[in-house]
Amino acid sequence: MGIFEEKKKDTTNAYLAGAAAAAAIPTSRYVADYLGDSANAYVRDSAKLNKNYSGDITYRNLTRLKEEILKDKYISDNLHVVTSPSNNTYSGLFSDKSKYIPGISQSNLEDMIKNNRAFISVDGSRVSVSDMIKGVRNSGGFIHLGNNDSNIIDLAHELGHARALSTSSKRFGSIPIWLQSIGRTRPSVLAGAASVASLLQEDPDSPYAYAPAAVVAATQIPVLREEYIASKKGYDAIKRLQKAGLLGKGTAQIAKGKYLRYGGSYAAGALAATAVPALVALARQRYGTDVPILDDARDSISSISPLKAGLLAGGTLLGGAALAKYGPTSKYIDKLINKRMYKGHEIDEAVKKIKQDLSKKS
Repeated sequence: MGIFEEKKKDTTNAYLAGAAAAAAIPTSRYVADYLGDSANAYVRDSAKLNKNYSGDITYRNLTRLKEEILKDKYISDNLHVVTSPSNNTYSGLFSDKSKYIPGISQSNLEDMIKNNRAFISVDGSRVSVSDMIKGVRNSGGFIHLGNNDSNIIDLAHELGHARALSTSSKRFGSIPIWLQSIGRTRPSVLAGAASVASLLQEDPDSPYAYAPAAVVAATQIPVLREEYIASKKGYDAIKRLQKAGLLGKGTAQIAKGKYLRYGGSYAAGALAATAVPALVALARQRYGTDVPILDDARDSISSISPLKAGLLAGGTLLGGAALAKYGPTSKYIDKLINKRMYKGHEIDEAVKKIKQDLSKKS
């Protein structure tokens, strides 16, 4: 007996579905990259045509945008918006307290502490490592703007995300947060994990073979919703600042154009991540094969129930997401900072002690 048993073949449609599944991820990546580049180019071209527009971030408009969007003075005072020391070109809100400062390498952190280097705020001011840690732990995160195209429009969008950090926000502590964590995993990882879950189904003709694709779709809904909310809050705040004369005319229109393009890039990734496992299930169904069951074990294995299919898909997705997001740096930082704080040390004292330890080693 082979790995697969033939039933009834429909090779033409099977090949078409398989080819579409194979092409979905690279196609969506191309579309997302194109829309991302288009968004940045749109802002640059619009800035050249509109002399009143300026994407520069000053202390004044940074403070005002925080007030307009966050609606929470405590979060506003503690939420740092920095451009360094990371070389990461990605701009975003990082809101996991347990990781201290996500994305910064162990060697970079050590170098900053040892040599009294500081983070650089978008308005040009310096933020010490101690103050950065306090800000992250008090506000729940920080914003990093990481490339030359980042400007007041990107800042407004990320502050729109940061609004969820406030306890007065309806999004604070909402159930979809954990679902978003999975949904923001790379589309290729999501699609691969869901495809494996689909292929593990005993019967390719079962409608539950499409359950993993449905699970992926469920993870993408809160992500797309959150991106829309962040852009909407950013756009509304920019309009108010523009009306107040703090931003040049046309800034709101430029922001709208950029947000729409970036929204399209997220939609492309969500569509691909959902389509791949669905197309894989369809290809397998059209090819007319199933995974054989050994005769001596046939009686002991029952058909997969809807609940079992859902758990299988969800478990596979969680495992894939965990592997994709795991990094030893966060483990090191947890040990470096959390344990010292647990013993009662203040943050300033903890950083000072770390500096002394590093100096002794050198």
